[in-house]
Amino acid sequence: ETTIHVDSSMTFYNFPKLKNAIAEAIAKTPVVVHVENARMIDHAVVEQLLEWNHHHEGSHRLTVQGLDQFHQLTAHHHSTRIHK
Repeated sequence: ETTIHVDSSMTFYNFPKLKNAIAEAIAKTPVVVHVENARMIDHAVVEQLLEWNHHHEGSHRLTVQGLDQFHQLTAHHHSTRIHK
């Protein structure tokens, strides 16, 4: 299992680095992405993380942990989230 910790705000600008790390690791091993220490996750990153999490749900290849520790700025499922 590969564990990836996100320790900064995640935006569309810095997301490619995380995306590449996940893509490289998931080819070899299940991946757990911990976002508990991020300060903010913008809507584009939330959307992609939730989509990947759903896509890999049955295979358990990717798990995103810590999104429940964020406050959504709007009621939209993919809205930007700020750490509580």
